[in-house]
Amino acid sequence: MRHPKSKLKETAKMVLELMKETLSARSFFVASTKNERFVILDVINEEGGCTIPHPFHSSIEMSYCSMVVSSMKPLLIKDSSKSLLVKSMKVTSDFSIGSYLGVPITIEDGTAFGTLCALDPSPNALSEQDIPILQRYANLIANSIELEEAFDKLATYEEKTKKELDLAQRVQQSVMNKPLDTEEIKVDYVYKASAHLSGDLCAWYEIEKGKYGVILLDVMGHGVSSALIGMAIRPALESIIKEVGEPYAVMNQINRLILNLFDEESTFSSFVTGIYLVVNMPLQQVDFLNAGHPPGILKDECGAIFLERGTVPLGIQSTIPNQTRTVPFGKKGEIFLYTDGLLDMLYEENKNTVIEIKEKYEQLVNVNALGFFLEQAQASETISDDICMISILTK
Repeated sequence: MRHPKSKLKETAKMVLELMKETLSARSFFVASTKNERFVILDVINEEGGCTIPHPFHSSIEMSYCSMVVSSMKPLLIKDSSKSLLVKSMKVTSDFSIGSYLGVPITIEDGTAFGTLCALDPSPNALSEQDIPILQRYANLIANSIELEEAFDKLATYEEKTKKELDLAQRVQQSVMNKPLDTEEIKVDYVYKASAHLSGDLCAWYEIEKGKYGVILLDVMGHGVSSALIGMAIRPALESIIKEVGEPYAVMNQINRLILNLFDEESTFSSFVTGIYLVVNMPLQQVDFLNAGHPPGILKDECGAIFLERGTVPLGIQSTIPNQTRTVPFGKKGEIFLYTDGLLDMLYEENKNTVIEIKEKYEQLVNVNALGFFLEQAQASETISDDICMISILTK
């Protein structure tokens, strides 16, 4: 797409050609009168026309156009030799002006960008009937100028916004937990936003020796609004998980936190799906609560099972039902958690998306689950929703 500046030049040239075809004068120009300067931007001089140099610039007071922009009205001079306004001006003789018609090029804020002018060495070459024609042509140029200015403002805004979003993205990523790798457990993740910012968030902390709390949350929607809600929740997760620990108490407290973000009179609300689990290494069991989230998958030597949905998403009810569940795991097991962005991207048209992920996951042998699903996700042309995946390996 061409920048509107090139379009403005094309429009000015087209207008001058139209003026040549529709007006009886032989010379035409577009001028800028910004910053108290008179600058001719483009000109057409037919044979026998006025002696208009191009390029040309001077103080605005030296031109007829100063009177056009000061009054913001058309100026018609049928015979410059008889006009008290201009007959003694140097430009009259320099340009060999016999008759002149100029109209302001008025932009959106009501100021004059410059003038559009027709002139001829002979007197009476222009008349009142030419004024509305010239005004329509001036409007065409004004529209191009406004488009150019709007384009420049938009480009500046987009550049500034991109820089701010890039910074926000770095801030968001900087507060993510580092992968965890101990003698008994390894936690790693993949985090992929559909835009600059993501509404997915995850965290993991050691509650006490041998017990680890892992949480994955997905704020409704994606982009800036969901990311802001996620960033409001994120700072509280460590203290809630370490101090409260157990699944129902943790999720109920996060539920209250989300509800408190929006007062009763607010026209905006949101909800959050999530799954929180406590991996108990001494007991070799997982206690978990799923709040409207895609089911996690636990795989060990006995096969793979779902960590199913248990209760409603967070941020809807004042108190959520206690649907905590407990499942055992064998040695060298793995738990795979993910947000619904993975489902949307990989299997958009498949009604059994969760089943298909589980089947693919069961088939993986000595293959990193995060790498496997990320590679499939990256093969997709578009990302319609944020993606977060967590792998928990027990050793």
